[in-house]
Amino acid sequence: ASRAGLVSEIFTGSAGNLPDEGAEKAARKALSIAESADEKDLVLVLVSGGGSALLPVPAEGLTLQDKRTANQVLVRAGASISELNTIRKHLSLSKGGQLAVSSFPAQLIALVLSDVIGDPLDVIASGPTVPDSSTFQDAMKVVEQLNVANELPEAVLTRLKSGARGDVEETPKPGDSQLARASTIIVGSNEIAALAAKNEAEKLGYSARVHTTALCGDTSEAAETLSQLAREAIDGAHAEDKKGSCIIFGGETTVQLQSVDKDCIGKGGRCTHMALLMARRLAAMEGWTLLSAGTDGQDGPTDAAGAFADGATIQRAESVELNAEEFERRCDSLTFFDKEGGSYRTGLTGTNVMDLHILICTPRTSRSSARNELS
Repeated sequence: ASRAGLVSEIFTGSAGNLPDEGAEKAARKALSIAESADEKDLVLVLVSGGGSALLPVPAEGLTLQDKRTANQVLVRAGASISELNTIRKHLSLSKGGQLAVSSFPAQLIALVLSDVIGDPLDVIASGPTVPDSSTFQDAMKVVEQLNVANELPEAVLTRLKSGARGDVEETPKPGDSQLARASTIIVGSNEIAALAAKNEAEKLGYSARVHTTALCGDTSEAAETLSQLAREAIDGAHAEDKKGSCIIFGGETTVQLQSVDKDCIGKGGRCTHMALLMARRLAAMEGWTLLSAGTDGQDGPTDAAGAFADGATIQRAESVELNAEEFERRCDSLTFFDKEGGSYRTGLTGTNVMDLHILICTPRTSRSSARNELS
């Protein structure tokens, strides 16, 4: 906010969640505003998932294309989000606390929506307002462990090697005096969303609990965990329970596509895939209903938030000649649920704090009642 009043300027960029020219223009404008602030100013920063791609300011000697290529190489090599951001922060002038340093001596407050398990502030959007615990040497270790040195752009590898030798200034670390006036606060997270769902379930009369907000790894393995818990909850249901139990899982899993012919991959995301796996594992078992959905209203590259599944899903599918096993093999889960009737669309919610999987278990709650309440 300027002293004369609020002046708003909107930039668009980061198409496909990749840094582009529009995002770089916006990032350089943001950096310029931060650098112009003085000790009497308040700099307010709103941070969410996707911030790494939305705030690209290549370090000296690098181009935006260098950064894009490096990102693509690392993703193909299977780099984790932590490994990706370790390198991103050392190829940038805005990440890893550098945006906050640019605003010093102004007071800076950053409000964060977390889309990372555990809410690590230095990982979300590559931590533009918090100290960076990683180093150039850590970045080189990632390169070596993933064996991608020969695939990275020459300028990227040169910078990382120079930094590891101490020839390039490090990102700001804990205790840096230029971060003394910066405060970063999480205002939205998967845990907050899961607890809100728990509270609503209890209002509806369910015995509710949050099992975890760190569900990750392969979706098929996570589905096996949920299936086992569903069996235990149904077998352990007590006659005095009025409605049954509600078990809530949060996090973000991954669907493995390596074994699928790329020409045969269908339409779906992690949540619809989870629902299909659960439907197959618990087929014909009464007393459970699952809603698996992304909090942003968009399950991967689809227009659906996720899907419902229950013990009758496979029976309904077979009644309209759908082969669930074949849809699972093609990772075509949204097409399956669109045809079966279980797909769940909310439209974009404007908030991404990963996924929620809400499982209701009781021998007595009708499917229609449970599904309506989950909606």
